[in-house]
This record gives sequence, C-alpha cells and structure tokens, in this order.
Amino acid sequence: MVRRYASRAAVDQGPTSLFLFTSSSPLRRLVTWFVNTQLFEWTIILTIIANCVVMALDDKLPYGDKTVLSMKMEDLEPIFMIIFTIEMCTKILALGFILHKGSYMRNLWKIMDFVVVTSGFLPMMLPAGSEDSINLNTLRTFRVLRPLKLVSGVPSLQVVMSSIGKAIGPLVNIALLLLFAVIIFAIIGLEFYAGALNKTCYQLDDLGQIVIDGSNGSPCFPGPPEDAPTGAYTCEKDTAICLEKWEGPNDGITSFDNIGLAMLTVFQCVTMEGWTPILYSTNDAIGSAFNWVFFIPLIVVGSFFMLNLVLGVLSGEFAKEKDRVESRAGFLRLKEKQRLDMEMDGYMNWICRAVYAEFLFLGAFVFEMLIRLYALGPAAYFSSAFNRFDCAVITGSLLEVMWVNFKPRAGSFGLSGLRALRLLRVFKVTKYWSPLRNLVIALMNALSSIMSLLFLLFLFIFIFALLGMQLFGGSFNFDDGTPTSNFNTAINALLTVLTEEDWNNVMYTAIISQGGRKNGGLVYSLYFVMLTLCGNYCLLNVFLAIACDSLDQAAELTANEEAEKERAAAEAEAAQQAEHAALDKAAGGANGDAALRNEDDDNRGDAEGGGGGAFGEEEDELRPILPYSSLFIFSSTNPVRVGIHWLVTKPLFDVFIMFVILLSSAALAAEDPVQENAPWNKVLSKFDYGFTAIFFIECLLKILDLGLMFHPGSFFRDVWNIMDGTVVFCALISLYFQGTPTGQKLKSVKLLRVLRPLKMVNRVPALKAVFDCVVTSLKNVFNILIVYMLFLLIFAMVGVQLFNGKFLYCTDAAKRTYEECQGEYFVSGEWGEVIPEVAEREWLIKAFNYDNCGAAMITLFAVQTSEGWVDVLQNSMSSTYEDEGPIPWFRTEMAIFYIVYFVVFPFFFVNIFVALVIVTFNDLGEAELTDDIDKNQKSCINYVIQAKPMQVYVPEEQSGCLFHIWRLVTSPPFENFIMLLIVMNTILLMLKYQGAPLQYTDLLSDFNLVFTILFTVECVMKLACFGTKAYFKDSWNTFDFITVVGSIIDATQIVNVGFLRLFRAARLIKLLRRSVSIRILLFTFVQSIKALPYVMMLMVMLFFIYAIVGMQLFGNIALDSSTAIERHNNFRNVAQAFMLLFRCSTGEAWPDIMMACIAGRTCDPRSKEINQTTGQVIDPDKKCGSNMTYFYFISFIFLCSFIMLNIVVAVIMDSFDYLTRDSSILGSHHLSEFITVWGKIHYTDMFALLKQIDPPLGFGSKCPDILAYKRLVRMNMPIDDEGKVHFTTTLFALVRVNLQIFVRSMDEMDQADQELRTTIGRTWPFVKRDGKIDLLVPRPAETGPNKLTVGKIYGGMLILENWKQTKFTALPPPSSFKKALPNGDIFGGGPTKLMDGKEAEAERRASLKQKQSNELKGPHGLRCDDNDDDDGEEEHEEDENENDLVAFLN
Repeated sequence: MVRRYASRAAVDQGPTSLFLFTSSSPLRRLVTWFVNTQLFEWTIILTIIANCVVMALDDKLPYGDKTVLSMKMEDLEPIFMIIFTIEMCTKILALGFILHKGSYMRNLWKIMDFVVVTSGFLPMMLPAGSEDSINLNTLRTFRVLRPLKLVSGVPSLQVVMSSIGKAIGPLVNIALLLLFAVIIFAIIGLEFYAGALNKTCYQLDDLGQIVIDGSNGSPCFPGPPEDAPTGAYTCEKDTAICLEKWEGPNDGITSFDNIGLAMLTVFQCVTMEGWTPILYSTNDAIGSAFNWVFFIPLIVVGSFFMLNLVLGVLSGEFAKEKDRVESRAGFLRLKEKQRLDMEMDGYMNWICRAVYAEFLFLGAFVFEMLIRLYALGPAAYFSSAFNRFDCAVITGSLLEVMWVNFKPRAGSFGLSGLRALRLLRVFKVTKYWSPLRNLVIALMNALSSIMSLLFLLFLFIFIFALLGMQLFGGSFNFDDGTPTSNFNTAINALLTVLTEEDWNNVMYTAIISQGGRKNGGLVYSLYFVMLTLCGNYCLLNVFLAIACDSLDQAAELTANEEAEKERAAAEAEAAQQAEHAALDKAAGGANGDAALRNEDDDNRGDAEGGGGGAFGEEEDELRPILPYSSLFIFSSTNPVRVGIHWLVTKPLFDVFIMFVILLSSAALAAEDPVQENAPWNKVLSKFDYGFTAIFFIECLLKILDLGLMFHPGSFFRDVWNIMDGTVVFCALISLYFQGTPTGQKLKSVKLLRVLRPLKMVNRVPALKAVFDCVVTSLKNVFNILIVYMLFLLIFAMVGVQLFNGKFLYCTDAAKRTYEECQGEYFVSGEWGEVIPEVAEREWLIKAFNYDNCGAAMITLFAVQTSEGWVDVLQNSMSSTYEDEGPIPWFRTEMAIFYIVYFVVFPFFFVNIFVALVIVTFNDLGEAELTDDIDKNQKSCINYVIQAKPMQVYVPEEQSGCLFHIWRLVTSPPFENFIMLLIVMNTILLMLKYQGAPLQYTDLLSDFNLVFTILFTVECVMKLACFGTKAYFKDSWNTFDFITVVGSIIDATQIVNVGFLRLFRAARLIKLLRRSVSIRILLFTFVQSIKALPYVMMLMVMLFFIYAIVGMQLFGNIALDSSTAIERHNNFRNVAQAFMLLFRCSTGEAWPDIMMACIAGRTCDPRSKEINQTTGQVIDPDKKCGSNMTYFYFISFIFLCSFIMLNIVVAVIMDSFDYLTRDSSILGSHHLSEFITVWGKIHYTDMFALLKQIDPPLGFGSKCPDILAYKRLVRMNMPIDDEGKVHFTTTLFALVRVNLQIFVRSMDEMDQADQELRTTIGRTWPFVKRDGKIDLLVPRPAETGPNKLTVGKIYGGMLILENWKQTKFTALPPPSSFKKALPNGDIFGGGPTKLMDGKEAEAERRASLKQKQSNELKGPHGLRCDDNDDDDGEEEHEEDENENDLVAFLN
C-alpha cells in the first residue's frame, strides 16, 4: 500500500506547496512519506471510529441537560480536533493547497474534510455567553460527516460508488421531472383542497371540544346531510356542529393550505407512506365521488413510474461499471473454482414447539458430531466449513441449554434456533439443479459488492442517526410521554432511521417538537425528505441493481452450460451416426426399414402435436375439425358435429361469449355482500341462472366439437377448458343445492364464479401473451422461492426460540401476569373526557406473534414488507419472560434479530425475487423478437413506420398584416416571452394560501385575469395568421386552445364548474417543451404507457377477482373506526373493494386490514337473519370474518406487489434503458430531431441536412466529407422525378445504416433487402397492406440499373474524393463536377508537381492516415463514424472498396 500511494503522490505533487516547499524539500518529502504510511492511515481510521463511538454515546436529554458520560465525552472533542487538524495540515503540506492539479482542495473527499475540520473550530472561537444567540448544534452538525472519511479507505466500494456517481446525471433529470410533477399536483391540490381540511365537528355543549372519530378528529362537510356529496362526513346535527377553526390532521401539517405544505403532502403520497389517511380526510371534506381522480394518478405516476426510473438508472450504471472493473472471463474462472461445501442428511428438525424433544434432538446432533469427528479425524472434520459451523452451533446450543435450565428466569439466546441452519445442507441439491446452482454462484460473486453496499448503507444510517440526534435529540417530549421512535440515544436514533416505516409520523412529531408549522418547524421536514430520497430510492435500489446483474450472470452461466451440453450431444450424435453408417455397410439395408418406421412415428407425433397446438392458439374459422370421433359417437363427417364446429369457430360466437362474460362479471360486482337475501340479490340470482346455462351450453358444444379427453386436441386436454368446465360444474352443483343445508356448506364453491373473467384471457392473443409471461415468471421464480421459504422457516424457528409465549399482554398496562390481569380497571379519557370508564381486564396476545412456526412465518412475512414492523420490533424489545407482560425497552438487543432479518430478506432475497421477475419478463419480451432484429432496432423501426414529417405553416402572401403577425408568433423571442408568462403564472399560482387577506386574494385574481387575457391574445393571434386548419394540426396549439377556453370560463364564472380550475395548472406542461432531456423522458414515458395496456388489463382482472372474493368473505363485517375495517375501508361494494386492494398493493397498512378480517369479528346488523313473523334476530351470536384472510391477503400481496407491479417496473426499465446506454448508440429517442429539421429535400441538400443533425443520428458538423459520402452510399435512397427523396425512406435508411440492420457487402445487398422486407412484413403486417414497405425498403426495380439513387451519386463523389489524393491530383477536374458537389467544393488550383506512382501512393497513404488519426470527433465529443462493415479497415482494403463502388455504379 505504501508503494501505491508513493507512486500516486509522485505523479500528483505540484511544483511547490504553499509557495514555499518544492518537491525536493526535505520537510515535504518527510511529510509525504509520513502521510502515505500504513501507520498514519490506520491511525486516522481508528480515530474516526473512536470519534463515531463518542458521538454515539452522547445521549440527549430534554432542555439541553447532559449526562455525566456526555460531559466527559465532550472533553475528548479537542483531542479529535487536534488529530484531524494534523492530518489536514500534513496533507496540505504534502500535496499543496489548491492551485495545481492533484492538490488538497482538488479532491472532493478532502474538501469535505476541510469543511468538517474548520467548522469544528467555530464553536471554540465563540465568545463566552454567546451560546444562546447561536445554535451550536447547527455548527456541530458537520461532525456527523466524519464517518464518510471511511469510504475512501475501502477499495471494494469502487463499483458501488462509481455506479452511483455515474448515475447522477440521469438521476438529476428524473429528480427534475419528479419535482415538476410534485409542483403540478401541489398546485392542483392547492386549488381544490385549500382550507378543506380545517373543518371538523365540535360538541354543541362545548364548542372547544372536538368530536372524536376513531383516534382523532375528522374533517367534515359543513352543510346539512342531504346536501353533502357522496362519501362526505357530516356531524350529528343534534350533538355536534361543523366549524372551520381546526388546525387540521396531524396538527395542520397534512394540509394543502399553502404551496409548501401542499408539496410536502404530495411528496408523502408519492412515497406511499400514510397516503390513505390523506385520501380519507379529503373524502370526508368534499366527498369521494371524484376525489380518487387526484390520488390514484398521483400514486401511479409518482410512485409506480417516476420513482422506479431510479431503479432503471442505477441498475444500468451498476452493470456498466461492474463490466468495466471486473473481467467476465475472471468471473467464469471463479465459477469453475466454486464448490458448495454443504452436506445433506435428508431430515428436517421441527423444533418449534417440541419442548421435550429438544433434549432428544440435541443429543442426536451431539452424537452425530462425535461420530463424524471420530470417523474422519479432527483434521478432516474441521477442514469442512459446514462441519465447523455445525460444531459451533451445537456447542452454543449445549451452553444455551445449560444456561436456560440452570439459571432461574434466564432468557434464550436463540442459538437453538440456529440449528435450523443445518437445513442449508439442502443446497447440495444444487449439484443437480443447474439454474439454482448458477444463481448461488453469481450471488457469491456479487458478495463483495453486497458487503460494500451494506457498509455504505450502515454509514448512511449512522450519519443520519447522528444528524437526527443533533437536530431532535431530547426534544420529543410531550404531555403523553416520549414516542418510541425518537433520537434521544444512538440506539433509538439508529432504529428510527433504519425502520423508515411511518417516516411521516416521525416527521410530524419532529416538526411539532421544533415549533410546529407556525413557528418554523416545517424546515426540518427537509431532513426526512432527504433521508427518504437518498435511502429508500437510491441506496436500497442499488441492492436490486446488484440482484439484476447477478441474475444476468447466472443466466449467462446456464446458457454456457446448455451450449456445452448441446455441443457434447451433437458430437455424440455425430459419432453415433458414423457408427450407424459403418453398420449400414455391414448390414445392408436393414437400417432403412427402421429409418422409415422412425419417420412414420415422427410424422404421427407431429400430427398429434399439431392438433393440440392448434387448439392452444387463438381459435379461428380456419381451424379444421379434428379427425377423431367425439364421445365415440360423432365422427368428423357427422352433420351435427360439422354444424357445431361451424358455429363455435365463428368469430361472432367468441364475441357473444365475451359479452356474456362481461355481463356475468357486472352481475357479480353488483351483488350486496351484507344482505344476502336482499331483493336485488334475488334478481341477480335469476340472471345467474341464465349465465350458467349459457356457459354450460358453450362447454357442451365444444365437447361435441372437440371430444371429451381421449384424443389429442380434445376439450379437457386444454388448461383453459378444464377451468371452464370446473367453473360450470361447480355453478351447477351450487344452484342445485341452493337453499338447502348442503347448499350452505357448498357456499364457498360458488366463489369459483369469479374465475369467469379469466375466460377472456384465452380469447385475446395479446392478453394471453402477457398472461403466459406471468406464468413463466412464476415458474422461473420457483427456484428462488424454495430458498426463500427455507430461510423464512429458519428465521421463524429462531423467532420462536426467542419470543415464544412472550407477546402476551394485559389490557391494563399496570399488570404483567395472567394472575394479576383479573377484574376491572379504569380507562381514562384520552381526548379530554374527564369521567373515566370501567373496563374488564383481558389477557391477550399480540396479533403478530411467534407462538408457533405458522404464526412466526406470517409475522416475518409482514415484517419483510416493511408494513407495521415497527410495532413488532417494539413488542420484541419489550418482551420479558414467557407468559409475562411487556416492559418497554427491556431487551433492546433483540433489534439485532430484525436487522439481520432485514439484510437477508428485504435487502437480499426480496430484491433477488423481484429482480428475477424483471429479468424473466424482459427475457421473454426479447424472445418474442425475431432472430434478425434486436429490441432497440425494433423500437427504431416502429418509430419510423409511425413517423410523419413536421408540417410548418408558411403564409402564401409574403406581405400584409397577417404575415407580420405570423413572423411575430413564430419568432424565438415571442416563444421565450410566452414561456416567461407561463413561469410567472406558475409563481402566481404558488403564491396562494389559505387565510390570506381579501385584498391579497383579489390581487391574485386580477393577475390571473391579466395572464388569461395575454394567453387569449396569443391564441387569437395564432388562429388569425395560421387559420383554423393549420392551427389545430399542431397538438400543442390544440392544448393551448382548450386551456385558454377553460381559463376564460373559470375566470369569468360563466359556468361554475370546479374542475375548470385545473386549467390554471395545465399551462405548466408547456414548460416541458424547453428541455430536450425532459422531453425525451416524457416521450419514453408515453411509449412505456403504450406498452402497458394488457399488463394493466391483467392487473384489473386480478383486482376484480380478489374484490369479488373479498366481498363474499368479508363484506358483512361490521364497520368499526377502531379497526382497519371502517367506513372508508371495507368490502361493502366493488368500488370500495377496489380501493382497499389498491391500498394493499401500495403496502399501506395491509397487515392491519388482514387482522381485521379474521374469524370472530362482529357482524353488520343487516347481515343477520331475522324471523319475518316475530321480527327477532335468529342468530344474534353470529360472527363474521374468515381465517381465509391469511391466504387471501398474503397471496394478493405476492401476486400483485411481487409479480404484477414488478412486471410494470420491468416494462418501465425496458423503455428507459437508453438512460444508461452508450449515448453514441442510436435509439428511438434520437429520431425526433430528424422530424424537426426535415423539409422538402432535394438530393443535393442531403449532405448539408445530415451534417446539421448531431450524431448518432446525423453526421455532425465536424464529420469529414469522405465518411459522410460512405454513409450516403450505403443509404442509397431512390430519387424521384423532381430530384427529391422521400421522408420515410431517408429516415429508415439512416436507422438501418446506423444500427446495421441487414447491412452486408455490396454484392449481397439485394438479398439482404429481400430478407429485411420479409422480416418487416412478418413483424408489422399492416405495412404490406398499405404499401409502406416499399418506402421502407425500396424494390430492386427502383434502385437497380438505369435508376438514379443517392448512393450512386455520392458513390461518384466518393471516387472523386479518393481520386483527388492519387497521382492524378495534378490534373484539373472536369468542369461538369463543379456544380454537382453538394459541399460546394470547387476543384482547381495552379500547377502542381507531377509525381510518379510511388510518390503518389506514399502521399495518398499519408493523407489517409492523417484523416483516420483525426477521425471524426463530432460535436459534444461524439465520434462521427458510419458504423459500416467497411469502417476501420486497413489501408490495403481501400482499393477493394473502390472496386466495389465502381461495380455498384456500373
């Protein structure tokens, strides 16, 4: 290490240091040697670690008090300052300060060191008594950056840090786009919700007392209930009144009263933390009919799209950086050396609740260890890593058993649970399971990156924890106590930062503790915003990036193994054929009969396979009748069967069935889940009879047509038909037994009706393709799912050992045992109620616990989704002894269990799982492409097919008033002025706030009217000079017109429609036109949306199925504001069920909803059966809910969050892969520039046009003529009678040549053109029908002999350019070429020296070499080349190129 630093220092040292010390100065040489020694480096690292420990031990007390330990630790601060100052000064002396390259202040890390050290002196230099005027915490905050100095000392962080650094550019664009979206939604929220959340219900007998709904007040609608919108909350008119004097939810922090609060609230919704309470509050205030239109797009656009772009950028940059740093060949060598040292015994030890079996199993394990030790010997035994692990675990278990059984009230260490890790021996099966083995190898190879990222993540958490202690330590003190999430100690701060769950609630507490929204507390929200953005959306996404890269490597390994197997099989087959050939010679023709028999068998197999395959694909009218008898009765020529076949293969038949499916689905959605015997349900049941009959007839007809199941292609040989038959059969059974006791037992069978919408999947080919991708993704994740379940079981066993029987509690917190928890106790009013209530003490268990393996696995699954896990963590740290109640913070060390679990599961396994879904879906998308074109080529060709030239209106008359108006409105200054107006209008909209003075509000309204008038004038001017037809051809003009009309109606109040206020914010969208990078992002965003319809359709089907099942299972649960099933969140109708499931898909408190639906819940009174005669309830003790809730919600979270939403992420990543792709590679996002510069191009203008367009699409202004000519020769577009080239032909030729799509040598181009036409016709069939394929790839008749093309003209130019550099240079060129050169060169000149052949050849080679050495740096440093097969060839090949050109021209 010393040698490395020494060499680097020798290079970086400047001529002098501080203008005093030269590089040869003895003092500087001594200091340079000193700072490059390992002793100095390790001293600094240890000092940083010691300083971190000291800062962590500085506990924060209220009101600025200090512990004795903290006061002693402060005495160490000067010592650290001295050490860091010495380090800074010695490095400045060794490297110089700032003026030369390699000096101290030219390095970012050293700049940070300088800021930290110098800021540390400021508190020491303050005069005595100034502490009250200056906040020392602000100055000491810089100290928390010291741990970052460790990063530069960890070489393995190179890849991670470099990938994050390289991604900053694209991330800035994404951040700007996200900020823009937040501002737009914030302005819309400011217009619609300002002041809406400041009203709540107050008691009539005490107007200062808020009426509590659940745990807090709720916004209300101030009018009478009959005037309230749907879903709005109204006060009980006899006991309460709605008044506008409430601060609002969360002490007014959750609000849209000004732009700052609105942006914070919108950002919270984007992070999907606590967004549903905001939705419910606005529902209560203004109604729920249209309120979702604001929040659902906000979540979809902000969370599902924009924040997932961060993942795409980081994933691409990590893969690129890893390829730079690590050699792929080295990785493959590592694969061969890798050996999984695991052993498999074939047993699984269920020790969760085996109390007495504990000693038996432990004894068996000890016996096994001793036998192995005796048989193998100590040396051989301990040479195995797994044997060493076995020995450590068993020894620890023995110590634990002795500790627990011989020490009273001793707690378990959980070491017994570690014996479950012996299940890892199952990994030995990977020897025979190559995909899983390669995945493990790839992950082991990525282990260094993962450990580096964990180290970086720990530093990030530690720094933000220290910063939180400096900002909020000791300030979370309230009347009801200190919240569990606080920054008073290092452990509390670390856990608060680590969890990030409910970060919004911690932010509310922090803002309130610092003065609230009215006293400057809102500025502290920046801490939590930065924590969320940097932590959740940057660092944690790098884990997923590493996972995607590892899976790519695993796929590469598997592909290599498969290729090796195929090669070996081919060699074996070749050897076998050679052997058969030798036998044939000896045995004559005996082998021929066998060959014939094999051929017959093959043909028969093909016929059978073809029958099944034809049926598996989309049915159409051309499908022939199967050549087998149906039901052993109807032959293939039977008239009845032929008629049925004709009917079921008609397209109208499928349309009719799809229509019936839609009606049946609508009927299912319309059922009332509360009143089972409601009149409406009886009407729907009649319709259900009809639907069932139709589906039964459909199945019967198809069985008669295809046969039952005994031959290929028959009805029950298809999975979809099996599902159809099962649904119909179960529906018939349930209808037959309806109204009987047996029918009540078979009620669950009726739920299979919800599968009817899936029948549409098989009838829509594109939807079926997406469904097949999902199924294939599920098959591929099966490997990792096994490992996932194994590790989940291991952690569940450890959790049972640690917390079994320790999650019990008494409703009276003062009692800690079951014996004490008897009788009654007083419950004091929490919200001002003076009279305490009497309640019965109950001894209960927490909803999520570890009392058995099943409960533990459910708990850990919920923890893994990061929802509600803070409560589980607090319960774990408060757990005491078995069958005893909790004591807060009794076992804080239990947090280690969850930290390890989070590293293994959410950070590792879940990301691997998600990455596998993403990679699989993208691979399937690639597989759908032909072998001839890749994804990027297909995207560009698709763009060319749809592209049209931009039409710019130019007045026919070049004089007059309208012409001058046209010149004005199309001039850049006018466009810039309009953009300035939009910016000013945006600022105006952001200046609005609730509670503003009337004069201020009137002033804003007047300014809004002025802007409306100005935009109206712009619109009228453009309409006048363009005309109606030309004006509305531009989509932006249409958007402007609609915005202006809406703004006029809104400003004049001609029609008082609330949604017209949207037009005030709509003008902001025009700002996106000014940024090229943002415009490209938006274009790709739209393209990704176009790729998602069928994915979204499949998601809607999934939601619909689960919504109907949820309505049937949980729709009759009584609404209780103290549980998650309440008036905002329930299964009462399909709309509510959809919203509930959408909430679960965002992860918003889904475990609470799951636990609120378990069996034993109170039923809605309307769901209870009433005796019609007496009017009494027949079953008053009826309970609702179902234990199916566990399977229902966990399966939904798995399918929706882990599969479907990640497929959406895969589509987004696939669309935005250009963000991290090499910028010199042409992509569809480059092609818009061609449209903007295109005019009616004459072939002589092609050269100038393409030099005007920057690479990679065009040539660029610095591209030499000879290379431009070579590209134009390759493009070879036909020229029409007017000497012009077609827009589509030119753009496609550019794309084709740039991306090398079917580009071959000159003599093979006709064949390549024909193959390309075939490929395009197969991929885009419609281009053949509309004749556009002739524009994309012109026919040979248009480019052949006697046809003028661009390639022939510029081929002549290329020959002429080469001719100028030969021995014929002295001869004057023919005058006929002077005007023909597009670049304007005029050949001529005075007499030159005539050269012989050798001199001319030498000069030509020197000239070519000079040109190639300068080759072609286009604008922005982009390399200008033509990407041809001929590029970069050796000089001796130039003559061959010239010969090709001559042949081409001839």
